[in-house]
Amino acid sequence: IPQHNYNGAAFHTPYQPWTPRSTSTTRRVLSLGSAALSTILPSLRLVLVSRVFWLVAAAHGGATMVKSSERILGTYYRDTSNGAVTEGKAGAMTVFLSMGMLIGLLFG
Repeated sequence: IPQHNYNGAAFHTPYQPWTPRSTSTTRRVLSLGSAALSTILPSLRLVLVSRVFWLVAAAHGGATMVKSSERILGTYYRDTSNGAVTEGKAGAMTVFLSMGMLIGLLFG
């Protein structure tokens, strides 16, 4: 079917049958792997050599340790004190220890 351009002249669109390219799965995997190596690996390398990344990772690890220690330390203090530390005192000791660890992380 001829089509017309804006000048009125007829032209034909080139015939381009739609046929999917048949590439093997291995070739597609290799192509994806090489694309990942050329794009992701340099970015990952930049992140891993960054000093800021490691400082934030250490701070996050410390905060996680403090949060998880609060659950255990109160019970530990009460159970190992042979009745000298009450539940309230054990809870207070846990809170103050956690606050001290956070202040130490902040102010060094």
